Order: sequence, then structure tokens, then C-alpha cells
Amino acid sequence: PRSHHKGQDSRQQGRWSIRGGARPRPFPTLVPLMILLLLASLASPSAHLPTLHAAPSLQAPGSAFQYTYLEVGIGREDRTEADSLTLGASLEFNDTWFARFGYGLTSVEVAPLSLDATSLQVGLGLHTILAKQIDLYGVASYVDYSFDTTVGGIDIGTPNVDGFSYEVGTRIHASSWLELDLSYTIIDVEDFSIPDSLGINALVDVTSAISFSANYSTSDDSDLLGIGLRFHF
Repeated sequence: PRSHHKGQDSRQQGRWSIRGGARPRPFPTLVPLMILLLLASLASPSAHLPTLHAAPSLQAPGSAFQYTYLEVGIGREDRTEADSLTLGASLEFNDTWFARFGYGLTSVEVAPLSLDATSLQVGLGLHTILAKQIDLYGVASYVDYSFDTTVGGIDIGTPNVDGFSYEVGTRIHASSWLELDLSYTIIDVEDFSIPDSLGINALVDVTSAISFSANYSTSDDSDLLGIGLRFHF
């Protein structure tokens, strides 16, 4: 039977600062794109060359994980104590492709500065099977950030920014009621620095239609803890 869990989502709100120069990355942004292309080739039947003896295919007939859901979550970033609210959705097209949507609202006050940031995400993802209870997935998304920033009650007119995010991850069924999702995320937007992050998300079945989630992500300058609910369809 198919599980109703879904992996790590857009929980990167609250991780930005205006940058004075280009920030070196652990590896080039093109690498996640190469990984996505590799996933696509692995998931495609044409990618498997015929041999004299039938070789085991990486793409089994149907994943053990479901990629359709709605979710809501809250979180807190430790460095600035920024609070965030996130809404997310995923829609599965077939055994390989799915779409991802996300909305986030983050608020932080560090006197005399007050910041409200809104984020939007629209992405396309694909997944393939590594083992009976393990999936590998990747998502490339367009992201948009808008800011309402005041200093001493005066609006300083922070410009909106947009760019792209790239996420690769692994989903693991630890038991019949627990899923673990490990992911690495890069967000690349002009004139702003959002550190790359490593994340883990644990999903625990509450009912057949609802799961409780607890997630943790870490980057170069902060940690983010969150909880949420996921509704499966």
C-alpha cells in the first residue's frame, strides 16, 4: 500500500540578510540541476539499456510514497527568534513527476528594526526508487520574496527579490507509521544571501488522513525548528 507521507518542503523562511558581495557556495548551483537531470534519466524507462540478462531497474512500478498533500506548519529560528507560518501543497502527476507549491510568512523584531517577509514557491519535482522503502527526489522551484521593513516605525522600502531554489533529498520508511526525510536545499536570489541548509523532517501517522511533522534544519548562521500537520488525499 502507498504511504501518504511527503518529504521536506519549503521551510527556509527567516534565513536571509542583504549581502555586500557574492557569497561562495559549497558547490556550484549547477550541481543540483545535474542531479535533477540524473534523476530524470534514472526514472525514464529509456535510460535502461537492454542486456542479455534482465538487470534490476532502479524505477520500480510505483513508489511506496505518496506525493499529494496539503500542510500547515509553524517554526522559530534561533538566532533572531523569527517566527514563521508556512502553507504547502504537493500534487502528484504520475509515478515520477509532481508539482510543489509553498507560501511562507516570517516576522522578526530586533529593535529598532521590524521585518515581515512573505515568500512564494512554485516548483517541479521528480522522484525515483532506490530501494523498497527508500525514494530519492529532487525539486527545482521559482521563489519570490517580498518584505515590509520598518525602522523606528518608518518604512525603509526594502525591495522585493526573486530567484530559484534547488532541493535534493531522500525519504525513508523507518516503520509503518514513521517516515524520515533528509534534504539539502540551495536558494539563489539576487542581492540577498540565504544560506544553504541541511534538514530532517519526521512524519508520524495520527490517522490514515493526518500526520504530525517535526522538522529541524541548520545552516551556516542559524537553526530552525518547526512542527506541523499534513493532510493526505
